[in-house]
Amino acid sequence: MQWPEKLSGLAMEGTGTILGIMLNISKIEDALVVEESVFDGMTNLQFLIFHHCLRDKLNFPLGLNCLPRKLRLLHWDYCPLRVWPSTFSTKFLVELIMRGSKFEKLWEGIQSLKNLKRIDLSDARSLKDIPDLSNATNLESLLLSFCTSLLEIPSSVGNCTSLKTLDLSCTSLVNLPSSICNATSLEKLVLSG
Repeated sequence: MQWPEKLSGLAMEGTGTILGIMLNISKIEDALVVEESVFDGMTNLQFLIFHHCLRDKLNFPLGLNCLPRKLRLLHWDYCPLRVWPSTFSTKFLVELIMRGSKFEKLWEGIQSLKNLKRIDLSDARSLKDIPDLSNATNLESLLLSFCTSLLEIPSSVGNCTSLKTLDLSCTSLVNLPSSICNATSLEKLVLSG
């Protein structure tokens, strides 16, 4: 199913005032084809939640131009995107929950992660690379279970001094950095797999 032409045009008017979007994908019978510019005018969007996003229900044939810069919560299980929009900013991000996503890696380079408290990328089986976490000093939870393509964790995980839960139940993980000893708040470390 593709969004009707009339609905697409209406969606662009007034989108700058939208603060949050919550969409229950389980209620959608046919797959939705979504334009790459869907979030372009949503400059104030802070919460983006796609519930019950079963595989192949949302299609982005051309990817996404952008994700709003003010996002605080991004919860999108089974995200079909393989590549992040190059303009994605993590400056305001508090929670990144994208279980079962198709990403091979998240963003490039060092990002501002001072507000980030939770990352859940469980079951992201294509994920090969975790970004630099040097600035994620407030990160409390990093969940990477069943990330079967992930071979190593960056040494910058040691900078996550607020980290309480670290789930590395990854069957292909070959190296655990010694810097993990610097994560002095760590209460739960899961290494099964």
